[in-house]
Amino acid sequence: MNDRTKDRQQVIRELVACQERLRQLEKQGRHQQQAVAGAKATYESVFELSPDALIIVDQQGRITRMNAQAEELFGYARGDLLGKDHGALVPQRLLDRHATEVKAYMEKPRARVMGIGLDLWGRRKDGSEFPADIDLGPLEISDHEFQVVAVVRDVTPRKKIEEDLLESEKRYRDLVELSPDTIIVTRQGKIEFVNDAGAGLFGVESPDKLVGQTAMSFVHPDYRQIAIDRLKQVEGGSIVPLIGEKIIRANGSQLDIEAISMPFTFRGQPAVLSIVRDVSERKKLEDELSRYQQRLEQAVAERTAELVSANERLSEAISQHEKAESGLSLQAMILDNAAEAIFLVNPRGGFAYANEAASEMYGYAPDEFLTLNMRELLPKQEAPAVEARLREVLRSGRLALDTVHIRKDGSVMPVQVRHSLIRTRHGEFIVSVVRDLSGPDRTPASTPAGSGQTKG
Repeated sequence: MNDRTKDRQQVIRELVACQERLRQLEKQGRHQQQAVAGAKATYESVFELSPDALIIVDQQGRITRMNAQAEELFGYARGDLLGKDHGALVPQRLLDRHATEVKAYMEKPRARVMGIGLDLWGRRKDGSEFPADIDLGPLEISDHEFQVVAVVRDVTPRKKIEEDLLESEKRYRDLVELSPDTIIVTRQGKIEFVNDAGAGLFGVESPDKLVGQTAMSFVHPDYRQIAIDRLKQVEGGSIVPLIGEKIIRANGSQLDIEAISMPFTFRGQPAVLSIVRDVSERKKLEDELSRYQQRLEQAVAERTAELVSANERLSEAISQHEKAESGLSLQAMILDNAAEAIFLVNPRGGFAYANEAASEMYGYAPDEFLTLNMRELLPKQEAPAVEARLREVLRSGRLALDTVHIRKDGSVMPVQVRHSLIRTRHGEFIVSVVRDLSGPDRTPASTPAGSGQTKG
């Protein structure tokens, strides 16, 4: 019961108490006249100063009293209604139902809140209608006679808010249910809600089959620790950026997915909202494309190594300058016209070369890359992994992975990175070819550079 309902019930209790006190005092005789007068004054004050409309009717439904608020609410002067049936205050369309309810109440009068769960309406003198909350309470006049006090409140503003809220909730539900992406709400590790798309993603008949299950049980073991770490970040109030993972469906098959998670309030409790997209088909196409790209990448790696070697030779043999310059121009044109970002990286992660596509993709000038280390393109939490990845390339000669990089402006982009080891007479270098996976319709994660990320 809300505070407004409590207020209306308090008015009824005070009126009933005053009426009972008056009856008791009148029974005690005239020597109690002063006390009777005081009780009547209190009764009148409660009745007239109530912020709600008060109407008293007898057992035949005739109006015997009403306060100023009732006059204002219904648009009638008291003289117009006193002694008249209170049905004048009820919409014509509801009179039959109202008569049945009044008859039942008069047979068993009791204090009750009528606004709870009931669609109640009042009718003004001009014929206009308004939604109302109405509380009722019996006032005993004698041992065999009573009247009924009604506390009436116009709840038009509240109804409007409720209708707007219901409409907003419907739009939200429609948006969630019609979304082609999976939307999951988890709390304390358990699935509390999932939309229809989620049922299809996880391979179950309906979302109900997922509710109550442990969300982490669907995460592939290779990605489980990453998912646990990301969950801790969200529970700490952070929005974690889009990342690629694998899930295990109900039938045991695996899917490649992308997911983003954020803090959320669900049914008044802190929860985690995750939006998940199936990227399995895209991954298959990317794998196909990568097979065709390998030869091109090797050619690019060889040409990049030749470019570095040619730069060294320029200082050694002036007599070969024109011939080397011609080769450099051709190779630079090849590299700078590539669509992917191409880097030459030393075994410590420092950049020795970056093409024009790298500048466009990350926002740095080519010369700026020469002052950076590869770890500065990664989110802060992933930077320590750079050394391990470099060691793997130096050991096996090749490494490919999907990850996220940070641009100079601090924004996040999902990327595919392919590292290849080359050996020259000047030492070992790593050629890194980077492809932006966000595409022309990407929605940047907009992670500020100062909120837990290193600079690009």
